[in-house]
Amino acid sequence: QAGGGTEIARGLEAGLVELSNSYSRDSVNHLVLITDGRTYGDEAACLEMADRASKQGITISGIGIGADWNDRFLDDLTSRTGGSTVFLDSPKTVSSMLRRTFDALREVYASHIRLEGTFAQQVDLRSVFRLLPDPTPMADTLPLMLGNLPRDGMIRLILELVVHPTSQMSELTLAHFSVVGEMPRHQADEVRVPVVARCPLTREPDTNPPPSDIVSALNLIALVRMQEKARHEAELGQSTQAARRLENLATHLLAAGERELAKSALSEAGRLAQTRHLSTEGEKRLKYGTRALLLPPRSSAP
Repeated sequence: QAGGGTEIARGLEAGLVELSNSYSRDSVNHLVLITDGRTYGDEAACLEMADRASKQGITISGIGIGADWNDRFLDDLTSRTGGSTVFLDSPKTVSSMLRRTFDALREVYASHIRLEGTFAQQVDLRSVFRLLPDPTPMADTLPLMLGNLPRDGMIRLILELVVHPTSQMSELTLAHFSVVGEMPRHQADEVRVPVVARCPLTREPDTNPPPSDIVSALNLIALVRMQEKARHEAELGQSTQAARRLENLATHLLAAGERELAKSALSEAGRLAQTRHLSTEGEKRLKYGTRALLLPPRSSAP
């Protein structure tokens, strides 16, 4: 019988035990964690379990319902395994979300994908953002846990690198990578594909514009970071600056045709002016709403 507070560690442990009992390298091993509350005192234990699950080839995705759950904690937990978190404002939409999740799992071509390797001495990794299949910021250290590769889809990343001054050379090897993963139903052993990232060096600036899909992704990531900065400023008590940033975000969202999300940003800006605090639901709506802008449009059924 349900009662008391949220204790995610026990639920997570029970789910991982069930997965371990039926674990197979020929299958997609995935856990869906659904929560509507915060867990207290066991967050470190949950993150340790997520790290162990990742090493076993288990991916964890999260569904947060309502406004009273810790989104930063759940993001951290799921991203350690290559998974992601979604926000639902009503329990009524859980069933449809689970159907989409299970449909996607049935279409996995390769699982437990990770990016391993090393960067050149002159190169620092500043940030990583996964664009597809689930938009989410990622850790800035290797290896990167990337999750599952869809059969008819792709995993797409944007890596922000800082290249320090180099000696005279025409080309710089940025990094030596290996894309590693497992292929359920095909072979038991993991597959490893080497990738070398190189960059030409020149004193003359390139007159060609950067690829349009990269520019578009960077513009949308800028909106994600804008709401993150506003939330951080609000937490520091800089409510006027945070409200101004949210108003700027709303202007960009309106220009992109996102009227409902823009309305949420303006609503939170007004709340900041009155109460000096963001609402917990508004924080999540803006956070996951701006991330969702990076998803490709869904094709309508014929």
